[in-house]
Amino acid sequence: INAEYMGHSECLFFFVFRVFYFKVMFLRFVAIATSVLSASLFARAQTPSELLEMIVSVNETVSVLRDDLIQTQDALEMSSSKVLQLESALNLLWIVIGATYVIFMQAGFATLEAGLARSRNAANVMAQNFAIFAIGFVAFWFFGFAWAFGGFAGPSFGMNEAVGKNAVGSGEAVFLWTGGYALSGDAASPAAMGFFLYMVAFMDTTATIPTGSMAERWKWWAFVSWGLYCGAWYYPMFAAWTWGGGWLSQLGNSANLAHGFVDFAGSGVVHLTGGIAALWGAFVLGPRRGKYSENGEAVHFAPHSIPLVCLGVFILLFGWFGFNAASTLSVTDTQFAVVAANTAISAAFAACFAVFYIPFRTNGETLVDICAVMNACLNGLVSITGPCAFVAPWAAAVIGVVGAFLCLEAAPLIERRLKIDDPCGAISVHFVGGIWGVISLGLFADGSYGANWNSTVTELVGQAGVTGLFYHGELGGKQLSAQLLGLVVCLVWMTIWSYGFFEIQDRVFRRMGSFYGIRVDPEVEPGGVDASEMKLAAYVHDTLHPSDSYLRDLAQGSAESGATNQRHLAYQTQSPSVGGDGQNVYVSEPGYSYTDPSLSYQKPTGMPENAAHGLQYKESAPFQPQYQVGDQIGSPVVV
Repeated sequence: INAEYMGHSECLFFFVFRVFYFKVMFLRFVAIATSVLSASLFARAQTPSELLEMIVSVNETVSVLRDDLIQTQDALEMSSSKVLQLESALNLLWIVIGATYVIFMQAGFATLEAGLARSRNAANVMAQNFAIFAIGFVAFWFFGFAWAFGGFAGPSFGMNEAVGKNAVGSGEAVFLWTGGYALSGDAASPAAMGFFLYMVAFMDTTATIPTGSMAERWKWWAFVSWGLYCGAWYYPMFAAWTWGGGWLSQLGNSANLAHGFVDFAGSGVVHLTGGIAALWGAFVLGPRRGKYSENGEAVHFAPHSIPLVCLGVFILLFGWFGFNAASTLSVTDTQFAVVAANTAISAAFAACFAVFYIPFRTNGETLVDICAVMNACLNGLVSITGPCAFVAPWAAAVIGVVGAFLCLEAAPLIERRLKIDDPCGAISVHFVGGIWGVISLGLFADGSYGANWNSTVTELVGQAGVTGLFYHGELGGKQLSAQLLGLVVCLVWMTIWSYGFFEIQDRVFRRMGSFYGIRVDPEVEPGGVDASEMKLAAYVHDTLHPSDSYLRDLAQGSAESGATNQRHLAYQTQSPSVGGDGQNVYVSEPGYSYTDPSLSYQKPTGMPENAAHGLQYKESAPFQPQYQVGDQIGSPVVV
């Protein structure tokens, strides 16, 4: 028995077995020696009575040896059972620890997206990233888990039987499962509940991706309904076809396409599905007010907190090790070390490539764009998530570099050509990275891991691991075909369900009396959704932050800097609400609309109607008095 052909837990079992084996051999030696001794005694017996005494003595010795052997066998069976129980417990603990890592990634998404947003929307962005965990969790608990994983079994961590059965389809063509609703019945076991906790964390990642692309203009109740929809149906549907053992995972057995559709930790199942929803959600919602000038040029809205962005990326990088490595679902499967290392390699190479590529692409005009570098790093993480267990370290580096390149090229294309406003770059990270991750597995998988993946048993596959095109022509070509088929299915099918949902939701909201559907009223956008939706400010004593570039958003065009006069006023008046229409700036009490022209001051002399680029403002004189609602504000100086 060699560790090369079995897991460490099996080696432990055979070590215990050998200990008892040698004990049994010793007892057999004692028995043989006793028999030889008895034979010699028989030869020396002088009378029948002496022979009888010898026979009785030998019989007693054999009985003792037999009892000892039985006890040894019982102990061996008990020890092997305890070894297996210990293995299952350790694997289950590994899954639960991984789940906590992935759940903590919500904090990363929250800080990243809040930092990339403007300060008057930060509270809303934070609230959405927190609320999506609870909203999606409840929907997945009631319905999603049963539909996605009702037919899943994981003997390695003690989930020996599925909690449900097939609901739509059968055999190698199952489209939906059923059983274990609200973690009832067999789903209430420790193993099933631990697995549920891990899978609900993945679902929440999918659900939170659109909060980045739809930030700063998404109505709260429209967002809430998305969370319920994603947890109950949108994510579980594609998960059932792949990780749940559905028809895409069985393409190897049904269509002889290698190991079927393979996605180790979710480039497609999690990130691409979330990226598709982010794309169509932003499309239906439309761009933020002032994002595009009259001539169609995209206007840059500066992030309000780079430290928050950096912190968010660090948290996501940390959580990604649980996201990927724990997807082995077994701590005794030491491939988790390969997964973790490949994850870090891809992220590092992606970020490093962006550091050097950005100055080259901008002809030296931009020395470093830290937000773009961090998004490139995230794309490297998304790209390696699917193939991380199946590729060599050099391939992980290549995957990260290519992912970063695609992300950096896709972001301006999405913003300037497609005119889709994505405040956080979620589409270029998750949508583009998810596509590349699915494809790269079919190219770079080296065949060293994943034998019988997806329970594939065919003559073509044999005992080979998951293999890509660059390592085996026939087997790799069919694996790439399975990946491409799964990719097309995901793009088409999930587009139908995401675009359809947002479009129908928008029309329903309009029927219910909301003129702008699922979007907040553009008239309140300049004041921020913190005021209109949350009725609070992220920064109580700094409602109007300099980085907001305030007058830029009030007008159709843009002025790149903030308005420090208004910021000072916000301090003096205990953070009043401030708004405007491009002509005037109004001040009113918190929660009031900005409609009273008596609260206005005229824009500075010489400022064009669309607040042209390049105008900057500075405070002309310190404001000493406590300003009241209705007071006229002095004009700032045009520099």
